[in-house]
Amino acid sequence: MNFVIQSENCKSLAASVFAISSPNVNWHNSSYTAKFKHPFLHAFQYAHLSTTCSDIGKQGTYRNNSTLQGRNAIITLSHWASRVSASYQEPHGHGSFTSTTFQGRNNRKLTVICAYIAVLNGRDMGETSVYHQQYTNSIKSNYCPCKAAVKEITEYIKDLQRHNHAIILLLDANQTYASCYTQTGLKPFSIEWLHINTGMDDPFINLFGSRPSTTTIIPNRDLDWVLSWGIQLSSLSVLPINNPATSDHLGISIDIDIKKLFGSSNGCFSQPTQQKLTSKNIQARTKYIAYINDQWKNGKFLDRARNLLDKVIQDGHDTSSGKELQKLDHEITEAMPKGELQCSKTKRSRDP
Repeated sequence: MNFVIQSENCKSLAASVFAISSPNVNWHNSSYTAKFKHPFLHAFQYAHLSTTCSDIGKQGTYRNNSTLQGRNAIITLSHWASRVSASYQEPHGHGSFTSTTFQGRNNRKLTVICAYIAVLNGRDMGETSVYHQQYTNSIKSNYCPCKAAVKEITEYIKDLQRHNHAIILLLDANQTYASCYTQTGLKPFSIEWLHINTGMDDPFINLFGSRPSTTTIIPNRDLDWVLSWGIQLSSLSVLPINNPATSDHLGISIDIDIKKLFGSSNGCFSQPTQQKLTSKNIQARTKYIAYINDQWKNGKFLDRARNLLDKVIQDGHDTSSGKELQKLDHEITEAMPKGELQCSKTKRSRDP
């Protein structure tokens, strides 16, 4: 994984908190964790990590490995990092979930939980599969990692509710809504069981009346869930991209109203210094325009866009043209923050 590219991609998305299910990183490897975090600090100045990892990553030949299947991470960037009040991870070494708690005015707290539920057929996928890692860590012969993770997340959420936290649960469940039911009714310890037993809201249903048809690059696989408690999301959408890191899952974006949640227009968070790249800074502006022009020329963006348009007009839009358009859009978008970083090193202490 190229961490420099991932940090730049995150910056181009202009979000402050990223939750990543199954990044396949061995967070017990401290040197690799530091290597992961460094480019985010360079790009954003402030970065906080909440991570969780199976204790298998501490053992034997896995200890020095940089990768390990599954895992979870929450990356908090820029001014949001200054208001992180607590981190938490699943305490039994199974690596099923982690959380970050933010504190604003009047001791108001928001806890974001990132979780990954093992695939049931993972028992047949080797000793490093998430299912096998969690099963190995258990001392019970009849232990089911899937059910145990759902039960523990449910108990954790109920504890947060008792302490009046607003909650956002971001979950790669490896379960569709339909698979949570059988002919006899609701499956115990399914994700819908968690949803009902915690009383949380499903923002997709609240905002759109139904869950998305898919949250992956494959149709009819709504494996990813967003549930909320004590907070109304301003907007929610499944993104037609699988960045900042290539995945079979699509990104999901969430907007929340900081003023409603924390009682102030900026959540009383300190604002990091801004890049001094403005229309009035003639030297930086000239360098930036020259840099972007070079990027357009070297990347042949305009020619590629014209050729793609001609192709779609002649042959129609298909998967191939969609991927080509996505690649072109990504390259153009990526050029913007790179140009800002290269053409303006001076910082200003206040946002003009």
